[in-house]
Amino acid sequence: MKKTMVMTGITLLLVGLISLLGATDVIPLGMGLVWPLSLLLPGLFFQIIFWVKRNRFGEEILIPSGILIVYALFFFVAESRGFEILSTGWPIFPLGVALGFLQTYLFGSRKSIYLFIGQILLIFSVLAILFNSLSLDLDGILFPIILMFLGILAVIQAFWKDRS
Repeated sequence: MKKTMVMTGITLLLVGLISLLGATDVIPLGMGLVWPLSLLLPGLFFQIIFWVKRNRFGEEILIPSGILIVYALFFFVAESRGFEILSTGWPIFPLGVALGFLQTYLFGSRKSIYLFIGQILLIFSVLAILFNSLSLDLDGILFPIILMFLGILAVIQAFWKDRS
């Protein structure tokens, strides 16, 4: 209980100090910088909690942590470059979920469902980012063909591992 109160007190002090520095124009703080912090700080806090109190909190705390950190970084970029980036940057959203699941798999109990979900979302996000950056049409036939090809490779790999 005492540690929780100390952490709450320190958090309130830091938020108050940053707000005061912004209000007095000591540091330029606009809402464009502050609101993505409302995603980044809890994400970092969850990371710290996991690494400091591993036995007390489950590995699942890494899933929202990864999501919040990726989304916060994306929104910092969107604030600086404009929100029209959402029209091509939307694959960042499933990428955040993928990284949350993959991080949970890597640093947690290695449950295969975390790896499976993370891989699917990661492949989808990377392909969508690639298609967007190359200005390829996602509505055409190339994207579904690539997805089907990757699915066939996954099935072949699964059977290949069973044989050896």
